[in-house]
Amino acid sequence: MGIKFFDEFIFGTATSSHQIEGNNKWNDWWYYEQMGKLPYKSNKACNHWELYKEDISLMHSLGYDGYRFSIEWSRIFPRESEIDENALNKYREIIELL
Repeated sequence: MGIKFFDEFIFGTATSSHQIEGNNKWNDWWYYEQMGKLPYKSNKACNHWELYKEDISLMHSLGYDGYRFSIEWSRIFPRESEIDENALNKYREIIELL
């Protein structure tokens, strides 16, 4: 006996950029980690920033219909009035792949 879901039910996953991307030294969480204000350091986290193609392929193989992810704005704007084109292009690649 299994669980029956409505045909319209969307299976997927949700992530938070800081929790999965790793190595984002520009956001406040990273700063708090380095200051010892948090009990852990995210470091590379799940390394999604480098492994996003494999991660998205895995989601596809699991049959996911949806993926809610966040954009880490401090990657795109590391300093006031500065845009990191590489980060912007990486997010564009992720969106296009999805």
